[in-house]
Amino acid sequence: MTGLAISGAASHNGKMSKDGAALRVEVKVREKPPNPFKWEIYRGSEPMWIERAMHGYPTERAAYDAGEAALARRLSHEALNKSKP
Repeated sequence: MTGLAISGAASHNGKMSKDGAALRVEVKVREKPPNPFKWEIYRGSEPMWIERAMHGYPTERAAYDAGEAALARRLSHEALNKSKP
């Protein structure tokens, strides 16, 4: 399951985790310029992030791309752990 919507200060992308919960990337303004945008990963409709960027990015797109990469790493890590006996 993959979807992308960019509006205002938030970007969303939904993917399924190993437990079947949808994970999504949101980009929000959390810092002052020149790097105001941070990505955050959320599980399902939970309001609290489960992982987020340690530093800001200069553009919404740069933050979103970095968040997508972090989400891919997280899903890959979950898949590796799931395959271990």
